[in-house]
Amino acid sequence: MEDKMTITRRSVFLAAGMAALAACAAEEGVIANPMPTACLANSGTYLKGVDWSKAEAVHITYRNGRYTPLITNLAVNKPYIVRVANKDETLRGFRARELFSSVAVAKVSHDGKEVAGNCPGAVNIAPLKTAEIRLVTVEPGGYYFTDDPIVFGDAYPDSLALSPAMPDPKNKFFFQEDIAVGSGGAERAFGILAVK
Repeated sequence: MEDKMTITRRSVFLAAGMAALAACAAEEGVIANPMPTACLANSGTYLKGVDWSKAEAVHITYRNGRYTPLITNLAVNKPYIVRVANKDETLRGFRARELFSSVAVAKVSHDGKEVAGNCPGAVNIAPLKTAEIRLVTVEPGGYYFTDDPIVFGDAYPDSLALSPAMPDPKNKFFFQEDIAVGSGGAERAFGILAVK
């Protein structure tokens, strides 16, 4: 039987861990990838010489529990400025661990201010604000993203239709509704960035 001191320590560590997870979900900005070794190696090689003034802008909007567009097509080995606008009155996440592990991230900005980290697991976006992610696509695939702001759980996958196959918008199984069941059974919005 465990002594009271061991039980007290476990309770304190559990409470501290839960507080840390809640803090991650409650603040805007970059949430670091919990496995930074999963980030793209040599990403600087892909970013060298990029003229961001000529990069194509991609706009994704989160409103009323849905991302639009549901599918965004990108070309491989090309720079993009991905702008994710949160049009809701509450904090929203842009969780895309597999995507961020497969692209070279140059910079992440939140509400016009650069935030630290070029190996994000998620970007949390304050109500009525926009996040901007400057990236160069490297690996082809269909990369799933969700509004779940917590990057530590794996209640559902971070990617669908892994390379080189692309998701088929006619496939009703995946595209009939843009809601997925997420952590704790809660409904989560999702979208796909298809890199070809």
